[in-house]
Amino acid sequence: MLSFFKGLLSSGSIVESGVKSLDSAFFTDQEKSAFMLEWLKASAPMAIARRFIAIMISMLWCLGVVVCGVLLYMDSPKYEIMKAFMIDTVNEPFMIVLGFYFLAHVVGKLK
Repeated sequence: MLSFFKGLLSSGSIVESGVKSLDSAFFTDQEKSAFMLEWLKASAPMAIARRFIAIMISMLWCLGVVVCGVLLYMDSPKYEIMKAFMIDTVNEPFMIVLGFYFLAHVVGKLK
């Protein structure tokens, strides 16, 4: 019975677990660097896929711009349809992909 109260009132393991949880909650610069290196190694195979997706979306956007330019030059009524398609459907994914692909590199260089 005495050991129960002694274990209940002792703070050794509670303090240790609290210190461990606080230590794991905050990263030092060295831990951040190690994490980034591990993340880059782990995501290296996906870099080719990200690059391929960025190129395909960029080519789709460029094709749409060229088609819009040709339709505008020909003074075609289909220009408005293509313009609406570009604005509503193509531009948002294009900006998301380019932002995802290039923004990480830009932000990383600013730090």
